[in-house]
Amino acid sequence: MSEIASLVLSELGRALNSSLIFELNGIVADDWQREALESICSPLSQDKWQLWNLGRRCGKSTTAAAAAVTLASRNPGSLVVFVGPSERISKENIRRCLSLIDGAGYAGEILKRTMLEIEFRSKARILALPGKADTIRGLGDGIIALISDETAYTDEVVFPAVLPYLATNDQAAFVCLSTPRGMNNFFAREWHEGSRWKRFKIPSSSCPRISAAYLEEMKEKLGPLYAQEFENSFLDEDSELFTRDMIFRAVDPELQAICL
Repeated sequence: MSEIASLVLSELGRALNSSLIFELNGIVADDWQREALESICSPLSQDKWQLWNLGRRCGKSTTAAAAAVTLASRNPGSLVVFVGPSERISKENIRRCLSLIDGAGYAGEILKRTMLEIEFRSKARILALPGKADTIRGLGDGIIALISDETAYTDEVVFPAVLPYLATNDQAAFVCLSTPRGMNNFFAREWHEGSRWKRFKIPSSSCPRISAAYLEEMKEKLGPLYAQEFENSFLDEDSELFTRDMIFRAVDPELQAICL
């Protein structure tokens, strides 16, 4: 087979198989990972806004990196933006992207790589920003995906700064991934009340790479926090006088409002 024909088949495979980046890295994707990637990366998908409520070590950050690399490699001149609660997490997201790129044999497509940015020869870019509202304004042109890592831990002032990025592209993806952290944050409110989202809820017990023995040990060590870290539970803040469950149980939907 000629080199040109091989390249054409490679590009065709990349376009048709959104999980190809995993396969080229020798990673066996879970069902939810394949479904999420297909929904994000397919041009015809109507499920590009996604909330990933995942237990610890279920592969959410790796899947986000796979989505970023796939989208950037398919769309010349485009921009994929990561936001997170800290510069350390931002750097980790770029590191994961570079690891997938190198593992898939795409290194020759990279023009520039830094700790917070990857630029393809096609002029597509992956940019990772720490969650500081005063330093992340001013982007917008060419953005095809906004990925919020550890959304429940990201300062809420970030979202009014970054959501306008998506204003002129109805087909742009918006992915928020996190382990829960109480009820008083953007991730929790959107999970319980937000519209438009495709939701994925994956407890750690569903991950084939995590042993039942390990989870039992964590349950013993973490106590009530185990439900938050490994079972996707939105625990009430310790400072709340009334928990969410107490409020819901106190409401009788059959009672009529009293008008004075």
